[in-house]
Amino acid sequence: MMAQSQICIAVNQEESRALQQLAQEKGVEVTDYLRELLSRHLQKSIVFSKILNRPDLRAHRRKKVSILGVSCVRFSDGEMRSYPVVVEDISKGGIRISFRSIDGALMNKIALADHFEVVFTVPSTTRTVSFYCRKRRATRIEGLNLAGSFEDAHETCLNLISKMILDDRQALPGHLDA
Repeated sequence: MMAQSQICIAVNQEESRALQQLAQEKGVEVTDYLRELLSRHLQKSIVFSKILNRPDLRAHRRKKVSILGVSCVRFSDGEMRSYPVVVEDISKGGIRISFRSIDGALMNKIALADHFEVVFTVPSTTRTVSFYCRKRRATRIEGLNLAGSFEDAHETCLNLISKMILDDRQALPGHLDA
């Protein structure tokens, strides 16, 4: 049997009630529900895979970047709005962007969107690219992060991204300091 550790966290009353309700719906105690939730999340985590020496199964090499951009999000009611974002990482197959300065209600609304578009200038070029993405994941890390896979991406844009991923130069124009 694996050694166990205890981790304690504080949650607000709303979060506590929500956790109690979700656990009750599953017919388990809150601690068991949280343990299962955490376990499922960790199984999907790349960090956890590296700790267990599991290979990264991504189809495309990913590059961490920090590029200013704009994302247009279409909400479920058909409304479309644009917001400033930071491109956090990118591959030939998809992208992760962060919305750093939005309030909780807007964060929830954006997280529910099925698709988003992101527009940015490729560093060290004057080429602006646009990608329409199917949202694959929404996480709340320093704001809201959306990860998406490209849909019908133009070959020219993909070639620019491939070149950028292969280019390991540091301090490219358009990057933010982390």
